Amino acid sequence: MNDHYVMLYLNQASTEFTITARKKSARLPQVTRQAKLLGYKPILLAHRLTKVSAESMKRMICSAYANAGYTYNTRPPL
Repeated sequence: MNDHYVMLYLNQASTEFTITARKKSARLPQVTRQAKLLGYKPILLAHRLTKVSAESMKRMICSAYANAGYTYNTRPPL
């Protein structure tokens, strides 16, 4: 099904980012709320993707930001 979102969470002040590819029903609003509390700006990159497409896009964006000098941070569990 085409129901996956790709969300980038960016903190330009500290040049850090995190990213997720998940269904909206898979606690996406809670992840976004948590990221905002940690100082990240949420950016919707894509929606209505298949899981495979969303994961592929996530890897591509992760690589691009890492190559641009940003540090990837895993987010803490909800």
